[in-house]
Amino acid sequence: MNGNIAMVAGAHFLFVAIAATATPVRADVSYLACRSTAKHNPPIAIDLTKNTVAGLPATISATAIDWRQTLVAPKTVGTFTLNIVSHFDRTSGRYTSSDKLQFGDGPIEEIPPATMLCTEGATPESAAAAPVPPSTSPPINFTDARPTDELKPHTFSNFPSNCDFGVRTLEADIDQLRDSLAERVGAKLGDRSVVVDHYVIYLNTAAASTENERKMRLAGAAAGVVGGIVVATSAPSNPPTTSAKCDRDKMHGWFDISELTTPWSPLIAEVEIHVDGHDHVFRSVYSPPRNLIPQVFAGISKSDIGDAAMAQVMGIRVIQQRVNAALADQIAEQLR
Repeated sequence: MNGNIAMVAGAHFLFVAIAATATPVRADVSYLACRSTAKHNPPIAIDLTKNTVAGLPATISATAIDWRQTLVAPKTVGTFTLNIVSHFDRTSGRYTSSDKLQFGDGPIEEIPPATMLCTEGATPESAAAAPVPPSTSPPINFTDARPTDELKPHTFSNFPSNCDFGVRTLEADIDQLRDSLAERVGAKLGDRSVVVDHYVIYLNTAAASTENERKMRLAGAAAGVVGGIVVATSAPSNPPTTSAKCDRDKMHGWFDISELTTPWSPLIAEVEIHVDGHDHVFRSVYSPPRNLIPQVFAGISKSDIGDAAMAQVMGIRVIQQRVNAALADQIAEQLR
């Protein structure tokens, strides 16, 4: 099999994927490409002989593919587990997942399911290029009207004195939002228009307590910003009590301390959509079980960077699925 094996940390799938590099056609292998993940991940391999998806055991029939994945963060940074149960309908092209998240020995949280439209092909290239099959969900009149600055991740400020210091946007998956609304409330929407004016996910790494703010200011001055993100100096075993740097009307990615369940820098999702002139505004705050940025002053390690990246990806997945479900509920209530 041609191609490079690489660990992929996209916003929706986390698995070992096959990089698409002119792969020859094989009767015993097909590839799956999902619209919502096409920007992040290459298509994944389905081994029809070994019954695996991206190397994971799977149940494969002529009409469906089912597989499971369990992701566990290292205990050195605080154990958390994400169990993902995936189902792909080979007839309709619909992918759905059922996720369960657990921090340490705490309660298990059921995450609202993800829905995406996918295509299957004999090669990675043909899978990615194939038209999405007609969905059993009715199409919706969906317009992405977000401003340009929300379309790509960026950092607002690298200056410690700025209220937006350490606040970064992460890419929100507009395709998954559209597919989720079509699946959940498409029949009720009919030909009504859905316009997305604002949808952004913030990672707020701004200073927390007074002592932590002092440390982070010193870190910014001494070490600069790493990849647009300030590196915290507090050890995972003794994290600070996190609070927003400035008042809500003076910064992006604001949060109230009462919204947090852990002391680490949170993810904040904000979305505004219009359905036939009715405004729907939703906001969600995700408290991660560990810091989403590497701890470095003892020296950056590849494993620490990888752990932080995976924790960030898992957080994005959770918060987006919460947003999609909540908006669908709001719209369903409007159209009752």
